[in-house]
Amino acid sequence: MQQSRVDRFQAFVWAVALHVVALLLLVVSLHFNQPQIITPPASRVMNAVAVDQNKVEAEIKRLREQDQKKLEQQKALEEKRRAEEKKIEDLKQEQEKLKQQKEEEQKRLKDVEAQRQKQEEEKAKIEAEKQKALAEKKQLEEEKKQAEEQKRKAEADKKRQAEEKKKAIEEEKRREAEELEKQRQQELNAEEQSQRTGEAISFIQTEIGPHIGKFFNNPAPGQGLKCKILIHITPSGEVVDANLIASSGMDAFDQQSIAAVYKAQPLPLPNDPEILKIMISRGISIDFQPKD
Repeated sequence: MQQSRVDRFQAFVWAVALHVVALLLLVVSLHFNQPQIITPPASRVMNAVAVDQNKVEAEIKRLREQDQKKLEQQKALEEKRRAEEKKIEDLKQEQEKLKQQKEEEQKRLKDVEAQRQKQEEEKAKIEAEKQKALAEKKQLEEEKKQAEEQKRKAEADKKRQAEEKKKAIEEEKRREAEELEKQRQQELNAEEQSQRTGEAISFIQTEIGPHIGKFFNNPAPGQGLKCKILIHITPSGEVVDANLIASSGMDAFDQQSIAAVYKAQPLPLPNDPEILKIMISRGISIDFQPKD
């Protein structure tokens, strides 16, 4: 800025010097170009000189005004230039300020983003630890549950085995008791059966045999022939069949014996139903040997 003022001052000095030189040259030119005339009266000479001086002063004034105008223009241009420079400087400062603000904002945003990422990382870390803790807790609960389930199963198996063992012992005792009872019953039944069988045989010999003998027509009296017949009857005493199981050696005797069985039906029946059951189930075996 100081250098610019010096330059303007030098330009002003040179301009004034040039105008002075131009003025001197104008004066000299007027002096040498004056025509050689008869000297006029004094009043006329003084008037001509006065006119020339006015022109000079007018020219000087014009030049000064021109210089002043130029100076003002230069000043206006200088002020405009200064204003432009100031505007540019202000713009630069504003840009620098905006740049600095932008950098600060970017730094702030970067710091905020870094802080956010850090918070997110911390949050993720906490969440991961939380999930890990939950997983460990769940695993412990699952292990506890499995242990309890195994314990329950073991106790249930132990109880079941004890119950099965108890049931097996009880079942064995029951089977032994049943077997003993069955054996006792069989013994009783055998004894009773033997008694019933004896009674059935006695009934056959005393009742059925003589009853059939009433219907027998002996084809060979006095020969002492005999045969054995197996008879099956119904609960009402009707004969189902009569089969020869031991022949007398005489066909006519055997045939007459079987015919007598069918003629004698219905056969006499015992009053005891158990004896009747024995006779129906086993059949009636008769040794047929009629008296002559």
